[in-house]
Amino acid sequence: MTTPGQWTRSDLGGYLTSAPSVVLVGSTLTVFYRGAGHRLWELTGTSAGFGSPQRLGQFGQVGVPAAVSQPDGVIDVFWRGYGGTQLWHAQYTPAVGWAGPQDLNGDLASDPYPVVTPSGDVQVFWMGAGDSNLWRIVRGGVSGTWGGPQDLGMGPLDGAPQAIPLASGEIDVFWRQLARPRWLEEAVLRPGAPPVGPVNPGGALGQLLQPWPVFAAGSEWLVFQGRLGGLRQVRLGADGTWTASAWVQGVAGLLSAPFAATGPASAPLEVFWTGTDGHLWVEQFTQAGGFSEPAQLGPLS
Repeated sequence: MTTPGQWTRSDLGGYLTSAPSVVLVGSTLTVFYRGAGHRLWELTGTSAGFGSPQRLGQFGQVGVPAAVSQPDGVIDVFWRGYGGTQLWHAQYTPAVGWAGPQDLNGDLASDPYPVVTPSGDVQVFWMGAGDSNLWRIVRGGVSGTWGGPQDLGMGPLDGAPQAIPLASGEIDVFWRQLARPRWLEEAVLRPGAPPVGPVNPGGALGQLLQPWPVFAAGSEWLVFQGRLGGLRQVRLGADGTWTASAWVQGVAGLLSAPFAATGPASAPLEVFWTGTDGHLWVEQFTQAGGFSEPAQLGPLS
């Protein structure tokens, strides 16, 4: 989106065989994706524009990459082994360069989902291959060492978990349960305390696609596909309880799982999805105006 609030579209090149994963360090965006030959690629953009895609062939064949960044510029990228179930890791350090790949073990039945806490800890979540439970691995700080994979004793999951770190150091993890009727579930992980859950946030009932948590417009949100392909949401209130699951009026025909942009806590909630018409759509929520009318951003090719 441009400064005046008008959306633009640019062809950044590349040949993608996975969804992109984007991190922001200062004012620099770095995009990671799996490209031709199942290799890892990166694309960097600044206020001056984007450069050319760069192949990171030293990491071999990769699964779908997921990246997180630290304020000091350190970037961690994770993926499930291509054709395997191990968790792999590569790290970029400014003035040093790339290190890895590092085998973090694990037995993954989903792509990994990493988050960074305000203290700099990195936690990676996934669905276990043997039991479909919620698993994680933790590194304390940028220069810390990795612990071993941990079964959090919750599940079984129906697909990859999604997580969100909060300013308090708490991490909330969400997934769709395997058993019908496919309730959405949440695990609450607080520093120094045992995991809490699973609990159902706001009576949320998912459909075929994964939920997406985000902190925006002053609240923690969970957006997801409801029945008949509509968009639903729950929001965490000031009293610490979830609102009841509710439709977002005027939105129907979600072909993809919704996803939301992250940014400052005061920024509007921006929810995106692919419609059954093959176009990318967006809807915005602000505290002053509520939900806007959905806007079409153009066809996907």
